[in-house]
Amino acid sequence: MLQPAFEMPSVNSLLSLEISNIIYAGCSDGYVNLIDAVDFTLLNAFKCHDQPIYSLSTAGPCEFLSCSEDGVSCFWDHRASRETWKPSLAFTPGDIPELQRPCLGGWLTVGFVQSNDPDWFVLGGGPKLSLWNKRAGRPTVILEPREQSPRWYPLVGKFVNAQVDPKIVAGGTSGSLIAWDFSGDLLYETCSQEDPSRRMTSILTVIEVPRKESDLAGPLLVGGLSPSIHLVSRIGYPSKHVKLADEWNFIQSKLNPFHYQKFISLIMVANRQKRVKRATGEVVAETSKAKILTRQGNEGPELISREPGNSASLEGGQVKFVKKKRLSEETHLTATPQALTEFPRVDGDTTGRSLVKTKSFSGVTRTIALDCEFVGVGFEGKDDALARVSVVNQFGHVILDVYVRPKERITDYRTGVSGITPRHMRQGGPAKNFDDVQAQVAELCKGRILVGHAIHNDLRVLMLSHPKKSIRDTSRYGPFKKLFKGRYPSLKALSEHILGVTIQHGAHDSVEDARATMRIYTMVKKVWEAQLKARRAGKPAKEIQRLSQRLHFLSIPGKMTEPMNQKLDITRLAKIALDVKSEFAASLHLSKYNHQSVQKTNKRHLPDRNPL
Repeated sequence: MLQPAFEMPSVNSLLSLEISNIIYAGCSDGYVNLIDAVDFTLLNAFKCHDQPIYSLSTAGPCEFLSCSEDGVSCFWDHRASRETWKPSLAFTPGDIPELQRPCLGGWLTVGFVQSNDPDWFVLGGGPKLSLWNKRAGRPTVILEPREQSPRWYPLVGKFVNAQVDPKIVAGGTSGSLIAWDFSGDLLYETCSQEDPSRRMTSILTVIEVPRKESDLAGPLLVGGLSPSIHLVSRIGYPSKHVKLADEWNFIQSKLNPFHYQKFISLIMVANRQKRVKRATGEVVAETSKAKILTRQGNEGPELISREPGNSASLEGGQVKFVKKKRLSEETHLTATPQALTEFPRVDGDTTGRSLVKTKSFSGVTRTIALDCEFVGVGFEGKDDALARVSVVNQFGHVILDVYVRPKERITDYRTGVSGITPRHMRQGGPAKNFDDVQAQVAELCKGRILVGHAIHNDLRVLMLSHPKKSIRDTSRYGPFKKLFKGRYPSLKALSEHILGVTIQHGAHDSVEDARATMRIYTMVKKVWEAQLKARRAGKPAKEIQRLSQRLHFLSIPGKMTEPMNQKLDITRLAKIALDVKSEFAASLHLSKYNHQSVQKTNKRHLPDRNPL
């Protein structure tokens, strides 16, 4: 007589909520089992789906999201009554025509919620995923891989909440990790390794490696059906791998059986559940994450919590957590320049003055300013390559601002400094061919005065040359170097000292930098050009040096670096300086009115006699 066969349910997903001591286990029979994390006993079980549950994801302090083979995704509230426990919301992506899959069916294998904003979540069963808004009740963006087969489906996914390049990553039944931005554009798909010892056939887990304080974004640690764990950089480049056998044997050898078993339990369930201390009516809660990873330290194995910025170490069988110093909230990146905008800023602008003359000529002038942004190519991204070039005219109006796709493969986007992301360089994106941009810049610079800060670096990546007599480099101008004790000043320091404007908040902006450089040049243009003319005319060095004594900035508050020489023969110096003709009188920082006011101020300090 045949006995009935029983299929034992498998646990496919585990999670714990911040406000509860309960662990939720999603099983293959469609049940969600509630386990007491303190006593480790089964409290209850609820039939949440008709088919196996593949994914549970935290959706805030009180809710979680479940995804099942029946094609339905449900939100469950921990605070609801257990007697009539029903989902608060339910979504069926298969009802959307763009997400229907004739070859795979309607199952859902992954669902994950953004931790910063639980209203946004991703659902998918392959090959497409979708970004949903809970309040709208519909998908806003379709996330589609490019190189995967029609039968590919995800097994893991998450929101990468980095300060630079936030993205959505997913991995599944191939060795490729796929990343999209929040607008649905594909950022990268990693390639599988050819080496059998490193090849990964399926990705089962992805976590963010805790970053250092100086890093704006950390790499990703990827594990799956492979003998190695892979470290993927934030631009999708597999940089390192770790063999599991070596690392695991090292950890096991350092722990006695009791500590080893405790270490295993920390990985499987919440390592530190909430401790509630009731004192005078106050509730003090201490929360933590459920999973940890390991790395090899000098003193032995070190545990790193999944929460970025927290770390832990094993001491005497106890897990000791240390909170690392977080990045300052003032560190931020913005696509809009903080200064040098088209109109004066009301908040945050220390000068209240626009650095762009909005009512002036917006075409190409005889003097232009150039600035470039670089990315890294070659080994470890140490070589520079052009990624963006901006040109502004004498009044700060943009003549050219274009992204450039380098000829070599980019190995480091340097996003924290350059502001360049993979989205700018993707095929069909805003980036243009290098040769076309090079020819365009060369035509603009021909026969014109070129202003820049350390402009030799910009010309080097552009592979262009320019006559030395037509270059005005603000980093090499003698009076500026004298202000900084002979050192080459940075553009940020010059802008703060001379313009009273703070630039380069976070990532650089080439338009912002070009405008600042041009503004600095126009403030000293008369004296600078007078010095050049005197030098070419063979004037004595002392006479040329005296010209720089006129470089005092009366419009900038604060103490002057050097007092004005009251015995200076203004008429003799002005005779040289006023011979220099500018293309547009409006471009001079000292207008006719200001020039007369400066002369009147100087005459009040001179003795009552005719200097002539």
